[in-house]
Amino acid sequence: MDVAYLPFISLRCSNMKAQAAIAYAEKEGIPVVRDVKLARKLYSSYTAYSFISINDDALMAVMDILILLRRVELEELDAFEGNNDNDEFYGKVSQELPLEDSGGELCDKKQ
Repeated sequence: MDVAYLPFISLRCSNMKAQAAIAYAEKEGIPVVRDVKLARKLYSSYTAYSFISINDDALMAVMDILILLRRVELEELDAFEGNNDNDEFYGKVSQELPLEDSGGELCDKKQ
């Protein structure tokens, strides 16, 4: 199995398509993190099906979000198994992810 070492933009949409994608993800139990400033930067810099450049300052912000999501996943796994031994190593992670609403200002003319 091939592993990508950089974050991959697999979906790029705005307005109603973005709202539908978010609703579907939430329905399927996929965490949704909203960082409007970062989303706009990525939207203007990348196309769908592209990797985030290692030279892009946004890479660290994306990696921070991925680390947060991994920590939440591990915490939920510990809670499910009834084993909280990893709390001292990973620390307590709030289940509430940072939320901000962009108001659907972006428009993707390419899609």
